[in-house]
Amino acid sequence: MDNYCSVCGTLNEPEYKYCKNCGAKLVNDNENEASESSSNNTYINPEKIIVDTIDGVPSEEMAIFIGKKAVEIMPKFSKMAISNSKVSWCWPAALLGIFFGPIGSALWFFYRKMYKPAVILTLIGSLLTILTSILTFNTTSSAFDLFAEAFTNGKFDEAINSLANADLSTTIFDMLASAISDISSFLSFLLCGLFGYNTYKNHCVSKINSYKTYQGDQRYYRLGLASIGGVSGGMLAVGIIIMIGIENITSITTAIAAMLI
Repeated sequence: MDNYCSVCGTLNEPEYKYCKNCGAKLVNDNENEASESSSNNTYINPEKIIVDTIDGVPSEEMAIFIGKKAVEIMPKFSKMAISNSKVSWCWPAALLGIFFGPIGSALWFFYRKMYKPAVILTLIGSLLTILTSILTFNTTSSAFDLFAEAFTNGKFDEAINSLANADLSTTIFDMLASAISDISSFLSFLLCGLFGYNTYKNHCVSKINSYKTYQGDQRYYRLGLASIGGVSGGMLAVGIIIMIGIENITSITTAIAAMLI
């Protein structure tokens, strides 16, 4: 007998008790009859909980839209729905943010086809990159690097000498640029980590509801959901190219300006 998951529609092997794609409990005919008379509206797995609907969208459709990572993401959506919370930690967006700032977090949003927040984060990251370049343009950044290295290693005499030989006013600009970079990376880590999955949940709900308005043929409905959802390796590559391009263009522009002035 076919063993289809009632949540995501995946065909599972007959001996499976839980869906290999989304983790939902597989219900046979006898269990299904019993469940119909029950008021319980959740599918319970020892490690996962998946509710029937998320913001009005059936979990089955949501899982198809998400794709392969539904087994990890659907329980997060369900917990947010149950607790009416907007917070669920998103490690991919958080780690990219702490290492590469707002543009790094934007890569995850590009990958998950959330282009509006991705573009916003990219613009913020670009502006911050330009700002830090302006602040450190033609400054004594090398002296500041020597100071930071000596201070970190406990060589306080060398640290004081490096500052004494530097233009203090321009060294302050280096420190300010470094602080801006660190703060922006931390905020990207914190905010995208806390609210990344909530943004993705809202994106899924919006796209699925919009898709329902123009896709009337149920024969292709699931295929269409999988097509408009999922991930985009191509857009991830575009995001990486943008990130590298901004860094290179800023560095080249700064170098040319330094030679001309």
